[in-house]
Amino acid sequence: MVERIPQHRHCRQCDKAIPAEKQYCDENCENSHKEAVKSKKRQLLVFYIIMIIVFIAAVVMSFA
Repeated sequence: MVERIPQHRHCRQCDKAIPAEKQYCDENCENSHKEAVKSKKRQLLVFYIIMIIVFIAAVVMSFA
């Protein structure tokens, strides 16, 4: 006999099972996930800026 699991998804932050129409289990998880995404985007932007500066410095030093 096979038990059927009702349609569900998992919270994007804490991975708890939640109803299929929701993305997060509560406001705290939603806010902390959004803050984490914002932080990762900021880190990536800083990384890109540093890489551009290093590339420009390498190009300038190659012509000097």
